Amino acid sequence: MRVSSDYDETVDFNAYTSFSWMAQPDQVRGNLTRLGQLQEKIESAVEQNLVSHGFSKASEDPDFYVVYHAALEQQITGATIDTWGYGYRRPFRRAGVVYADVTVDSYQEGTLIIDIVDAEKNELVWRGTAEGAVNTPQQAVEKIDEAVAQILTTFPPAANS
Repeated sequence: MRVSSDYDETVDFNAYTSFSWMAQPDQVRGNLTRLGQLQEKIESAVEQNLVSHGFSKASEDPDFYVVYHAALEQQITGATIDTWGYGYRRPFRRAGVVYADVTVDSYQEGTLIIDIVDAEKNELVWRGTAEGAVNTPQQAVEKIDEAVAQILTTFPPAANS
């Protein structure tokens, strides 16, 4: 799993104590609906992680909003392995022959993006991402907790905590 994050260095993340979910735009909500049970699993994992790090979920006037984007995409990889061989013909001349073996694999690549938006300014202040291969929908569900935990280990950023 590849995990990364970036943030606005001018923001005082120590001022954040409470969060709420940001309303998803219709297009994003439509994409997330196709994820089925993954959507509920992501939201639950994010909430549990933030609460365990001392943030409280607010029904109104939160310090920051959380919004996420997730996708599963089919990926195809291929490798060509050339093997070279030769034989002999009469009258002892070499005749070249090239053999090529091609291997094609497909897998699902899962991407999860978690955004933190300052509630007062309505500006993105932090983004964390995780990407990795998942072989089955069940494996995607199983990896959600790990992905969320790894993403949120860098929130709030150490420089401001």
